[in-house]
Amino acid sequence: MAKYPDRFIPQRSATDFEQSFFILSENTDEKATIEVVPTESGVVLLGKAANNRKNYKDQLRLSIFGTNRQKKVLQFSFRSSRGDTAQQTFKPSSDVWPVKPRKKPLLKSPSIILDLPDIQNHLDYSSPLDWGAAGYIATIYEKEVHFWHPDGKVITETQTFRSVGNCLKWNRHGNLLAFATEGLTRRFSVLDIHSQKDIVTYFHCCVYCQITAMEWSMSNHLITGCSCGYVRTWRMVSDKKSWSHVQMEWAISCIKLSSQEKYCAVVSRNTSVLKLHTWPKMNPHFDLNCQGTDEKISIDWHPWKDCLLAVGQSNCILIWNVNTLTVVGQVSCHYVDAVAFNPLSGELLISAYQSLPDGSTKVHLRVLRNCKKVVDEVIHYNGREPFLYWDSTGTKLAVAGEHESLCIWDFFGSSSNEIKKKHSKRSRLTSDPFETLKLIGPTIR
Repeated sequence: MAKYPDRFIPQRSATDFEQSFFILSENTDEKATIEVVPTESGVVLLGKAANNRKNYKDQLRLSIFGTNRQKKVLQFSFRSSRGDTAQQTFKPSSDVWPVKPRKKPLLKSPSIILDLPDIQNHLDYSSPLDWGAAGYIATIYEKEVHFWHPDGKVITETQTFRSVGNCLKWNRHGNLLAFATEGLTRRFSVLDIHSQKDIVTYFHCCVYCQITAMEWSMSNHLITGCSCGYVRTWRMVSDKKSWSHVQMEWAISCIKLSSQEKYCAVVSRNTSVLKLHTWPKMNPHFDLNCQGTDEKISIDWHPWKDCLLAVGQSNCILIWNVNTLTVVGQVSCHYVDAVAFNPLSGELLISAYQSLPDGSTKVHLRVLRNCKKVVDEVIHYNGREPFLYWDSTGTKLAVAGEHESLCIWDFFGSSSNEIKKKHSKRSRLTSDPFETLKLIGPTIR
């Protein structure tokens, strides 16, 4: 007979209750608490905290009951036919877009932080900096284009007599950079990063306009949008021929081609209309009216599902199927600054902000696998972040905003080689500050 018999507990032989009789002291000094503590930079890793909380519960259950599978003290079982079992195990997918999500939160503190002291003057534009496929990060500072590479960590700049405007864009291969200039010249140039020379120069499409948006096609056609509302296509040949396609009422704020370059989305500033065109003829396809939008519209195409377009509005994100012209998903959130699909996993990254009564801004950086499931989340109070960029591999994430910094994150976590390198570098740190500086290497901030 069992030591603690109870006839009313079903299947009591499968549960060992003797391990659950513990004396809990009220004056114990050791208390297991789970708190969400900000990092040194003021960043709260909510996704990591939730994962740690789950691991703590599993470890506590394992220590008390001796098994990690048994989530309930009382285990009830019901017999069912094979048909009922098959019907219960089948769950329709809630993923609106194709996705290969991560199994756990992997966002930690940024691995690299660079200074962007002039980014405040370019917040109203869509591309004041860009991360090319060759690894170079280009940004505008003091009317010049500055380049930085993670491997070389050497900063170089152009020599245009401080006439660079507010827009630049790498081509798909990362060897050509298009940037616009202001002043009397009013032109935009295409720079070869290897030779450090301009290979072609164009004058603006209008007399008094400024280039405000750029996009490259896979065939090296450059699409530009100006402050007068014109969208043009330019060929990288000597005849410098261009085609004018679209004219909108306000300045063009964003131009993006779909993953297979079947569609081209054009967003105008100070308006709630998003125009879709077929590429390359730029025939009108559909106009999306984002009603209730008092901020800029942010868009991004799915990396391998050519017809899916994420449109960020004031308080929600709509997932459009541009083939059927229907909304297939909606994500409710705060004011949206930027949206971006990860090119490897297909997860949707959202940068949203919330204005607090004390005047501060609460920023949410969320990673979604579908419209309801949040895979990872980071919260901070350092200012809005309207710029999201991926490197050529899709494993590095660059975030920039009002905090005047470019934070580079390991989106899929640090690799084993990077972890070993960090541990070996920390073990070699000495009390001599000069020797420590040699081990750390050059720093920007």
